[in-house]
Amino acid sequence: QLENFQKVLAKMREKYPTEIVDVIPSAPLIAPGGSQFMSIWAFWPITKVVATDEQLAEIDQLISEGRIIGAYAQTEIAHGSDVQSLATTAHYDPETKTFTLNTPSTSAYKYWPGGMGVCCTHVVCQAQTYVKGKHCGLQTFVVPVRDPKTLKPYPGLDIGDIGKKLGLNEIDNGYLKFDNYKIPFKSMLSRFFKINENGDIIEKGDKDAIKLGYGGMLNLRNLLILNFVLESY
Repeated sequence: QLENFQKVLAKMREKYPTEIVDVIPSAPLIAPGGSQFMSIWAFWPITKVVATDEQLAEIDQLISEGRIIGAYAQTEIAHGSDVQSLATTAHYDPETKTFTLNTPSTSAYKYWPGGMGVCCTHVVCQAQTYVKGKHCGLQTFVVPVRDPKTLKPYPGLDIGDIGKKLGLNEIDNGYLKFDNYKIPFKSMLSRFFKINENGDIIEKGDKDAIKLGYGGMLNLRNLLILNFVLESY
């Protein structure tokens, strides 16, 4: 199996001479780690796309030092790939310099993200964002959900494991609800959309930039295809 994997990898390097191919050899080692797999293959890649350089420097250090475990909390009960219809909300308050996250209905629960059930300390989360009463579209946030030392959830969250599945039970798929949950100003990943602490928009990127926020899911689907290729050899 290892021999087959190395053959496929060599072919991929010939066809796709990019740095992501050099990360692929670690996939068979990471996958048995369950939640760490999701942290490295789902959470981390999306921050590299939508975080500023300053935000990314901090995130890179935390992940590479093993101080946080991330999950990719996009999917809701009622919406998955239909990203624009996600219902989770984030309202910015200039006085406290915080965003308040809410899950407005049962159908808006984040549901099924791998690594979120038991182990993750942070999630990447998309939410309909409002600043000074104005809807600013769907923005992406890094949200702390558990104490990194105890893995106990923070107040204001309903978070847990969805239970046994038909497969991949080594990965703790979870659910998540926000109840007036406050996160700091810096939590919004701001490469394409920026506000200052007073709530003034200082940079508004391409309206289609939110599509990049779907990159974490695309990355996972690429890995599924890679897995099928490896199994076919």
